[in-house]
Amino acid sequence: MANLAELYCILLLRSGQAAAEKERNVREYDVRICEIDDGELWPQAAKLKALWLISLADAFAAATALIMDGELVVGLDDGFDQIEGLRLVNIS
Repeated sequence: MANLAELYCILLLRSGQAAAEKERNVREYDVRICEIDDGELWPQAAKLKALWLISLADAFAAATALIMDGELVVGLDDGFDQIEGLRLVNIS
């Protein structure tokens, strides 16, 4: 699981106007946009934020990966390794 908004933000900071093209390139890989029941997502994200004192965006990313039984793609982010049951793929 990767937060597309987070990825796009990083691309904008590093690449400026080329970010849109790079984002399209990312979608050409095996990337799926998954629907998830927000009635299940937001409480899980809130619990993770409260327990691990992570940002709200990180809590939503982790909650999505846990609910979807997926792997969370991370870079230099800290704090995810403390979350029990969360599988990580580190690309840094």
